[in-house]
Amino acid sequence: MKIKQKQLGIISYLLHQPVSKNFDAKRIFQFAKAANDIKQKLDALNTTEMNVGRKYIENFDGTFKQNQHKEFQLFNEEMKEIYEQEIEILDIPKFRLNEWKDLNLTSFQLAELIDLGIIIEE
Repeated sequence: MKIKQKQLGIISYLLHQPVSKNFDAKRIFQFAKAANDIKQKLDALNTTEMNVGRKYIENFDGTFKQNQHKEFQLFNEEMKEIYEQEIEILDIPKFRLNEWKDLNLTSFQLAELIDLGIIIEE
């Protein structure tokens, strides 16, 4: 499955939710493998963000302060290509919302996961 790097966060959020009791062992295992794959890729992205951030702010802690607009813009310009880069991830099992009733998503997260084809519309 191909996604953009900037979509790693939403998939990571999904894969860290308690798995539905409606899923069989095979699906649960697929979710566990995918979660491990996403974690490795997200760790690499986070390391990149920290190192790029330190180019603009010496003691960069992962967040920009209100008075650091210029640094934030430079950071975003440099990271844009990375965020838009397509990467290959392990396939995530598709499911319908009625199979995972206790899944708590915002409307944005839901729309993104539907667009990615992970959540199948009813």
